[in-house]
Amino acid sequence: MPHTRDEIWDAACKSASAELTDGAEVLGLDWWKEHGFKTRPFPRDQWYLYPTVVERGLRFEMPYQERIKRVGEELGRRLHESGMDWWDKQLAEYQPLPPYKDFPGLWEHSLESLGGKPADYPFWLVTARSMQYAWGGNVGVQMIREVAGNVAGHGGIVMNPAA
Repeated sequence: MPHTRDEIWDAACKSASAELTDGAEVLGLDWWKEHGFKTRPFPRDQWYLYPTVVERGLRFEMPYQERIKRVGEELGRRLHESGMDWWDKQLAEYQPLPPYKDFPGLWEHSLESLGGKPADYPFWLVTARSMQYAWGGNVGVQMIREVAGNVAGHGGIVMNPAA
């Protein structure tokens, strides 16, 4: 007789929880239905590179800063020396930092236009997807899980514990 949907998900839940807790806990579908999610600490030094680099006294270049701006300026000079100005619009994209977009303002405006109040929602869940998990079915593919293990932040939800 084939397994039921709940039996299959119970086995998947037990397997995933055992893997996430290094075998310390095996939590079935009923536990997940009741609790919804599980957290575990994640060391700050494994998430933020900056403190470790400073602590070790390593020289480094901040992302999106001097190199991109410098390359854009050099490219602009070379193009202009050759009388090419048709790339000027694209040269404006060589910025030290990407321009700020007020996404919180967009969300708050949208909420207010639907009759809601931002004060009623102190937390916002921001989601993103990466190449490894671009499609929902990939989560169950072990090879994709192994690839994701090499990318910081792919082990669950990253959340401020004080929240």
